[in-house]
Formats: sequence, C-alpha cells, structure tokens
Amino acid sequence: MKPNLIIIGSQKCGTSSLHHYLDLHPEVSMSDQKELDFFVDRKNWQKGVHWYESQFTGTAKVHGESSPSYTMYPNFSGVPQRMHSLVPDARLIYIVRDPIDRIVSHYLHQWYGKRQEDTFFEVLADPANDKTRHYIKTSSYHLQITQYLEFYDLSQICVISLEDLKNSPEETLGKIFRFLEIDDTFFPPESATVVNATQSKMRMNRLGEFLLSRNPLMQSLHRMTARTLPIAVKRRVRSLMGAKQGRPELSTRLRQTLQAALHDDIVKFRELTGQSFEDWSV
Repeated sequence: MKPNLIIIGSQKCGTSSLHHYLDLHPEVSMSDQKELDFFVDRKNWQKGVHWYESQFTGTAKVHGESSPSYTMYPNFSGVPQRMHSLVPDARLIYIVRDPIDRIVSHYLHQWYGKRQEDTFFEVLADPANDKTRHYIKTSSYHLQITQYLEFYDLSQICVISLEDLKNSPEETLGKIFRFLEIDDTFFPPESATVVNATQSKMRMNRLGEFLLSRNPLMQSLHRMTARTLPIAVKRRVRSLMGAKQGRPELSTRLRQTLQAALHDDIVKFRELTGQSFEDWSV
C-alpha cells in the first residue's frame, strides 16, 4: 500500500508531535516507524518499493509518514522527483518554525547525537562554511518548498508553523484535517501540548550508553529502577550518564549574520504561502 500523506519536514519543527496527533485521528494511520527516509538515496531508497509499501497497512482513509530529511536540499537531492515517481497524488505537509530558533534546535540535536563536536558559535560563525550552510539551507523554507513545486502543485502542500500548532492547536489541526478531507471536528486532547524532545535529551557518555543499551538485561533493569527509585536518586544517576547543554544565546552579531543570510528566502516564503509568520525573528 502506498501512502497518500507525507510530512516532509522541517527538522526540529514539531514533526514528531504532528505525526502522533495525526495518528490519533480515526481516519488516519501513520507509519509505526516515523522517519522512513525512503526517498533519500543515501538512506533507504535501496530497500525498494515493496519495503516502503509494507510500512502502511489497514483500511484508514489516510496513510502517512514523516521524514524531515525530505527538506534538506542540497544535502539530500532528488527527493521530490523520487517521491512524485511513486506517489504523485500524495498530499504533503510542511511544518516550519522561526528559522533561527530551528537552527539552534538543529545544532543541539546534532550535539546530543554526537554528530557535532564544534561549539554553536564555531559552527555558525561563517555562512560560507559547508557546516554552516547546511543549517541555513534547512531553514531556507522557500528554497526547500520550491524543490517540490517542480513536481507537485502548491494546492497539494499544506504549510503550517510550529508556533501555530503550539498556540492554536485546535484551529491548526482543523486546517490540516480539512486539507486531508477528513473529519475536522476531531480534536485529540493531547495536542494541547507540543512535545519538546530536546529538553529531555542528554549526550551520553560510556556509562550512559552501557546502561541504556539494547541488552535485554539492562533494559529490564532500567524498567525496574524507573518504577522503584526515588526521583532524587534517578536524577543523580542520570547526571552520571552524560551531559546536557543549555540553549545557546546568540550574540547580536551572530543573530544579524543569520538574519541577513535568511532574509531574502523568508520574504519569498511569506509571499508564496500568503502567511505572515509575524512572530519570527527574520
């Protein structure tokens, strides 16, 4: 079975929460594995169409998946073309947020996953640097969405913001449900709160990686202690397992550098979508 809904990103913009809320709708079935990354040639494209179709089962009106990697051009190119070759009639959802806030969360996501060793300021000091360019391009929403407009009509793409999902969840989900042509009176109570997964993350050291390994014995021990240990003790144990990093504070100069790098793109994105995104810093 092929999906008829794909959440194409953007990374660190609430795709996990949106995936979950949509899956609660009685007419929607989202993939059990959230990020299938199928249309990225360097990820799961080689697994083949049969593997991809096997991720969608049941009789729901809407079947969908969510992969933020689908809007990481030019790091991952050719995604819209591959997608259109398989699901040309699919409806797409692009969830975005303040582009500078997204960059900060993106950096923290990479740091916690040990994919980024440099400091935030080292990474973003030079917009011409390849590392910096990836963060900026992922927040260049007009650049990303226009890759899809070569293959999909704009009417097939619903653009929403994380800010609207947080501040007006019922209205925002209603907009999505109408876009999908399903019951827009449904409202999952859980959607009153958008989960911020970064707040609970930790950069694990060797002890943490061992204690939270997939070893069945360690997993059983973890479940048992989670139920029995006092909160203070659990916090102390957690502090020994790794490190947390506070959200970086941008200097005036760095913020201005990022604003200048993103300005023209975001102006075009506002014009294309007809949305003001008035609370954004760009």
